[in-house]
Amino acid sequence: MVPEAGAFTTVADFWATTIHEHAHWSGAKDRLNRDGIVKFTGFGSEAYAYEELVAEIGAAFTCAYLGVKREGLMDNHVAYLANWRKALKDDPTVIQRAANEAGKVMRFLIDKGEGQRK
Repeated sequence: MVPEAGAFTTVADFWATTIHEHAHWSGAKDRLNRDGIVKFTGFGSEAYAYEELVAEIGAAFTCAYLGVKREGLMDNHVAYLANWRKALKDDPTVIQRAANEAGKVMRFLIDKGEGQRK
């Protein structure tokens, strides 16, 4: 759930958050069918941390594609990712895998899901 737009300091922050939540939405079984959504194992789990990486990288990609920007917004994305990356420290490929999934998220959101379903 996303707070009303007026709760955000900037329009860019509203859109970055909204896009992040839509990235999670894209993981549903009838969309991109991501394990972090369809096989939810609880907040704080490794699967949850990975899903957060996918959603935030997907939001960063989509914001960049759409031109959603403000000074410091990319720094916010990076800080958020660093926090979740710590939960997955044993997997050196996690960022690469999450970025691959995030690319699928961006394409799904931009293309409205046409031709992107598994």
